[in-house]
Amino acid sequence: LILIALVVTALAQQPLSLKEYLEQPIPEEAENLSGEAFAEFLNKRQSFFTAKYTPNALNILKMRVMESRFLDNEEGEMLKEEDMDFSEEIPVSFDARDKWPKCTSIGFIRDQSHCGSCWAVSSAETMSDRLCVQSNGTIKVLLSDTDILACCPNCGAGCGGGHTIRAWEYFKNTGVCTGGLYGTKDSCKPYAFYPCKDESYGKCPKDSFPTPKCRKICQYKYSKKYADDKYYANSAYRIPQNETWIKLEIMRNGPVTASFRIYPDFGFYEKGVYVTSGGRELGGHAIKIIGWGTEKVNGTDLPYWLIANSWGTDWGENNGYFRILRGQNHCQIEQKVIAGMIKVPQPKSAGPPLQPNPSS
Repeated sequence: LILIALVVTALAQQPLSLKEYLEQPIPEEAENLSGEAFAEFLNKRQSFFTAKYTPNALNILKMRVMESRFLDNEEGEMLKEEDMDFSEEIPVSFDARDKWPKCTSIGFIRDQSHCGSCWAVSSAETMSDRLCVQSNGTIKVLLSDTDILACCPNCGAGCGGGHTIRAWEYFKNTGVCTGGLYGTKDSCKPYAFYPCKDESYGKCPKDSFPTPKCRKICQYKYSKKYADDKYYANSAYRIPQNETWIKLEIMRNGPVTASFRIYPDFGFYEKGVYVTSGGRELGGHAIKIIGWGTEKVNGTDLPYWLIANSWGTDWGENNGYFRILRGQNHCQIEQKVIAGMIKVPQPKSAGPPLQPNPSS
């Protein structure tokens, strides 16, 4: 223990500036640290975010991320300049929850459990939000992540990961039914896996859950048939790697899905603006960007994206959220941003009401 403490002290003598932190790769000796020693090292080396040790943090992280190869897909229609209006003033900070308060799905935190389904979960989240936003708050449902995870034939590898652009194309071509948290009864296909934090359901597997089988029916006693419960997109597209374009897209049409590369220090994130100096890549993760802002750190304004994660309300800051460095394509967060426009049905065809988020 004394030796570990000496190593931590020697490796992290004082917090680095943002430029220094990004330019200096994590020392090899630090990569060999684990548990509380690694969290202590992170907190001494930087002041952008607070790291906190939790048991099995890295093992849990590995079960929630997807394979890195799903971040390398460059397919999909790109949003064009003629589709954009650059005359609108962009605010210094923005939160989609405040702009569309009727759309409570925007602030709804899901729990993907032990499955690399983030690509399906985050896609279903943004689809749900945009359905509400683009229906002027008249359609408030949670669309089914499990329907995408299990039934999209060419999206990827299920709990091993998938392509967010293909999830949106599936939404456009095939449609997605209603869903919700595990165990909910008032939707067609609630989430397939129980949250691992609640042992009343039983213990979670040491490895990932298996990908659920595609069943084109709704759960027992649900009031609608599967085909009649679906919603659709009019379009699915990628947003260029451009901070301004991403902001305008969120401001006008609702939250977006984005993917980024995961490193060990993300497993220790507790609060603040996440900035990493790298290390060994563990995989990829897909999330939902709902806004942006700046935070004063060491006298400097640190720009960030505001993000809703899908690891339950007991993770991160403010019950399920995190922030990450904005404007530098950090961890490639701005490189693969996906969204689409919704085919809005008549309000009378809206599905079940949105369930409240459980308390953390």
